[in-house]
Amino acid sequence: PRKTTPPTNLPANPTVPPSPIPTNADNDFRQAVNQATRAASLTQTATTKQQWQQVIVAWEQAITGMKKTPPNSPKYKISQQKIVEYQNNLKYAKLAADRSKE
Repeated sequence: PRKTTPPTNLPANPTVPPSPIPTNADNDFRQAVNQATRAASLTQTATTKQQWQQVIVAWEQAITGMKKTPPNSPKYKISQQKIVEYQNNLKYAKLAADRSKE
C-alpha cells in the first residue's frame, strides 16, 4: 500500500470566512416587516378604538423602520413600495378607529 502525504501548499489553519453580520439597515428592515406583520394581525381582530390605536402605532412603527432603509441598500426599492402600502393600511386603520366605539 502506498502512503499518501498531505498536500503541503495548504495553510496550517484554514480560515473560515466570517458569516455576514447584519447591518443596522438590515435590522431596521426586518423589524419594520415584523411590525407590519403584527399590525396586519391586529387588524384582523380589532374592533374597539383602543385596539385600532394599537394597529395605528404598529403601522407607524413599520413605516418609520422602512424609512430608515438607505438608498444604497439592496432592499431600498422594496422599502419604498412597502412605505406606500403601509401608509394605505395606516389610513384604513385611522378611519376604522374613527368609526369604532370606545
